[in-house]
Amino acid sequence: MHTGAYINQGRTVGIDTQYITFTAGEARSRAAVIITNRKVDATLITQVSDEDTITLEITNGDTTIILASMYFDRQKPLEHDLTKVDAILQHEKWVGAIITMDSNARST
Repeated sequence: MHTGAYINQGRTVGIDTQYITFTAGEARSRAAVIITNRKVDATLITQVSDEDTITLEITNGDTTIILASMYFDRQKPLEHDLTKVDAILQHEKWVGAIITMDSNARST
């Protein structure tokens, strides 16, 4: 895990520029996906991406999968984020999905 990365003026700082970094939204991004393999085709799915959720369609050869990275803001109702999870799963329901998240499970 690389903890020195952050967003500055829309650019990811602290991540090697040879990698492709996906972020979304206009506000401060709290989710990102970094692609290190140039043989993988990755496309941002804007309909289900924002500052706290990055959703990609990943294709490698004849295999396609949905990959999402999510941040759950503990100040927002849990239902808000669960609705986003459902939207991701429904977006391409016949394609597999991997969803990673910082769900603030220990926050009270």
